[in-house]
Order: sequence, then structure tokens, then C-alpha cells
Amino acid sequence: MAPRTELLRPDDFGVVVEGKIYRSAYPLPKYFPFFESLKLRSVICLDSKPYWKNNLEFLESNNIQLIQIGISNGPTGVDTMEIPDKSITEALKVVVDERNHPVLIHCLGGKHRTGCLVGCFRKFQNWGLPAILKEYKQFAGVMSREIDLAFLKRYDAPCLKRQPSSSSSLVGPDSPCCADKLTDAKEFVYPPGDIEIQTRY
Repeated sequence: MAPRTELLRPDDFGVVVEGKIYRSAYPLPKYFPFFESLKLRSVICLDSKPYWKNNLEFLESNNIQLIQIGISNGPTGVDTMEIPDKSITEALKVVVDERNHPVLIHCLGGKHRTGCLVGCFRKFQNWGLPAILKEYKQFAGVMSREIDLAFLKRYDAPCLKRQPSSSSSLVGPDSPCCADKLTDAKEFVYPPGDIEIQTRY
């Protein structure tokens, strides 16, 4: 019997919800076999730059949907750029829709933008703030940003009508109120040009 090949684990990879939601840094080709093993249905990219050609080809060959919600680093750099509320809310609507699962969330480094989205999802799950901030810091390490921590403390998803396909198994039985915080994208429309969203199949 041939020896089992160990798959390379991506940088800053983490399981958010087992079998449903994952996080990582920008997927590199050497990690494609690992991502293939997750049998992903969707990828949420929070980086605003054009998606890499090799990655697009990988997604297309594996029938994985790309949802790019671009959050720019801005001209002053990532250390001072605040995460837009509307971008996170839009991304959360994708995350909680179980039709998109299994889904991978990533930005460039898998720390700041990804960490903020995961932290806001934890609010949706009714996690306490200390646990949310601790998880953010575990992934961000010495690159933890005060502006992100402040964002996580103040962010509150709009109380919107829940769609039937969303969140039923993502929120624990002791936190039923959190299931009503998000809605389908068709019911929540932003002014044109307010947020950049690109979807590819």
C-alpha cells in the first residue's frame, strides 16, 4: 500500500464551523489539494484586487462559486483602514446562507478583514465579546489592530428578516434571538457604487 500523502495546511487556516465554514490566508496553489479535500461550494474573498488567475482556474475546475466582496486596504495602508460595516453585513449574509456551505473566507493575510468577518459571525452566534476578541488576537498575533478591535466591539448587524435557508444550524439552542439578525441579499439593497460585489461560478 502506498504511503498516505499529508496535505499541506494553509497559512492561518481555521475551522469556524466544522464542515461548514472555514478561514485562511489567500489560497496558494500548493494548498489547492487541501482546499479540494474540504469539498468547498463557495469562497468569499475580502480582498479588492482582481482574483488570481490560478485560483480562478482552480475554482472553475472544482465548480466552486467565488463571491468577492472587496474591502480595500486604502492609500494609508492596512494599519489605519477601518472595515466598512456594509461590506461585513453583505459578507455575513453569504456566510449564514447554508446554500453556500461549505464556504471558505479569506483576505490576503487571513488576519484583519477575515478576522473581523469571523468575529461578527461569532456575534451572530451569540458569543461573548471577550471570546470574540480572543479568537481575533489568536489569528492576528502581533499584527492585531486596535481599529479592528474597536470595530468588533461596536458592530451590530441590522435586525433583518431571516430567510428560511439561513442559520438554522449555525446558532446554538440557547441563543434563538440571534437567528433573526440577517436577511437575503435581495431584501437588503445598497445604493449603486456603495459596495463592490463580484460573483463568479
